[in-house]
Amino acid sequence: NPCMENRDDNVVERKFGPGCSDTPGVSHLPRIDPLLWVGNEVSAAHGTYDVVISTVMPVDKHGCPAPQLTTHSVMFKDGQGNETKRGIEVARRCIFEGVAHVANAIAAGKRVLVHCAWGQNRSCAICCAFAVLHRGLPAYDAISYVRERNLAERSYHGQQPPGGAMHNKAFRQIVVDMQCERDAALVGSRVTATEVSTRTVVEAKTVEEEHLNSRIRIEGQYAWSYKINAHGRRYRKGLQQDYTSKAWIGQD
Repeated sequence: NPCMENRDDNVVERKFGPGCSDTPGVSHLPRIDPLLWVGNEVSAAHGTYDVVISTVMPVDKHGCPAPQLTTHSVMFKDGQGNETKRGIEVARRCIFEGVAHVANAIAAGKRVLVHCAWGQNRSCAICCAFAVLHRGLPAYDAISYVRERNLAERSYHGQQPPGGAMHNKAFRQIVVDMQCERDAALVGSRVTATEVSTRTVVEAKTVEEEHLNSRIRIEGQYAWSYKINAHGRRYRKGLQQDYTSKAWIGQD
């Protein structure tokens, strides 16, 4: 294939990686919205969509880069949960941008595909964030749902825990933060926002136990407790739940 000969080793490896081995490589998310799909880099070439939101370059049925399939490009990296602080900031901004594109397209009655390379982390994070911000779902309900649909509609090596949809803990936390900020804005109460944050961590424990079956300790899961500083401005302090020792660990 002449297209494959012109691609670098990383792209070739990614094309034949486990997350791209299934076609059409897509999951429908009707509980979030009947017009929403999430998929991998080949999905746009194997379906009919009005709007395609790409976090990586899509490829056609022959494995060639196909930028013409993209409607909106929202490129950011998936660090597999090892993102730097800067990487998290970029991911958060791009997820917000992706959510805006999804919301506008669905409001216009258009069929929307959000895709990344394997259809697991970047694309699922945008769909989960849309569910939280525009459909009112709790963060971990949205995360559980996209995992469920991924397992039900796709089949590839590396799909099961600890891999699979939304296994990037940094992206999960971004979605959780969005829920906490949404709920805090709705209730307008410092105390209630703290209670909401605590409840979100408990939800995280339940979902992660279901996802990983025997894993009790959840690493890197944060909730945000809202405080008022001496100047009357709201700031947030991270809390991490250690489910092994049942101890709260404050994060600066």
